[in-house]
Amino acid sequence: MRSLLNDSKPLPPELILTTLSYLPFSCYTIRTISLASPLLHSILQTYETSLTKDFSRRQLPHVYSDFPDSHSGHGYTWLSTCIHHYNTIDHIMGLLTSPRNTYAVPFHNMPLVNCGLLVLYRIAFLETHEGKIELVTSLSLDPLVAVVLALQHCVLTARYQAGRTTVLSQSNYAVRSRAGMDYSQRALRNELEAGLAEAALDRGLEFILGFLDDGSKTIDQDWTRNRDRDSGAVVLNVYHDHSVRVREDVALQHNGDVNGAEDGGSQPITQGPVRERKEAMVYTVLLERVAEIMGWSCGAGEVADRVMEEMEVDDHWLARLSLVGKGRLVSGREWCEVQ
Repeated sequence: MRSLLNDSKPLPPELILTTLSYLPFSCYTIRTISLASPLLHSILQTYETSLTKDFSRRQLPHVYSDFPDSHSGHGYTWLSTCIHHYNTIDHIMGLLTSPRNTYAVPFHNMPLVNCGLLVLYRIAFLETHEGKIELVTSLSLDPLVAVVLALQHCVLTARYQAGRTTVLSQSNYAVRSRAGMDYSQRALRNELEAGLAEAALDRGLEFILGFLDDGSKTIDQDWTRNRDRDSGAVVLNVYHDHSVRVREDVALQHNGDVNGAEDGGSQPITQGPVRERKEAMVYTVLLERVAEIMGWSCGAGEVADRVMEEMEVDDHWLARLSLVGKGRLVSGREWCEVQ
């Protein structure tokens, strides 16, 4: 190849581009080829956008519809980031569908949960809290259900998964008696689990994977470098910002104990800088939006469980979601419109 490129009559750029588009894509491959000759370096730079489209069309045909809000340049870095997102989703789906998972995703819901993770990426991609709220309120029911179902499976995996100790592990709350957990323990667990879902909507799926994965799987080095190793602290920060502050306001109004000593409960003591009061959690808005569209007269805390119940049957309207259906849901539309 090098001798041909250095010849007085080098290969035409069209032939080189066609050949390059058939190579397995990676940024490492692109960098290596660009160092082979000045001609290759120039071609890779000049035709970056068209080459990226060729790589996508041949190797990742759904990437543009799967990540519709991340089209920053459509270059090699963008495509590499999308591949990283796909790898993250694959790792999470492996954990959610594992035979060791007490609440493993059933077969008929696997495409729907996968779709929910893609929609979650859309929400997390937005930088502002207001932007996330606006997107959630603009989505139709089906993509909202997909996100809630995906988040609930992540929460249940964090609660019950074996061989992993986190702030959400069931062993931290289960009372070793016939009475089981009392009200305050259930309330605390629910608040922390809501913190996990809120952090996922804010930080994305890398955060979820960093929280769920126990390090037992072989993972790529790029993911290892980028994983969120302080995920437990992040959940406690969300808990501090949203749950503790609200409880402090109520306690001040009634001269009560912020730690709930009246009912024998005990809340974790958190401390952090004084910041502005947080607006409504994106996760709460998501749950309330689903309840509103479904016509459910229930609190936000009951919505996720009801969605799980609705999706248990293997013939619900989103079961075995097709690729066409996935594309519609990720774009924010209903699937039933074309059925």
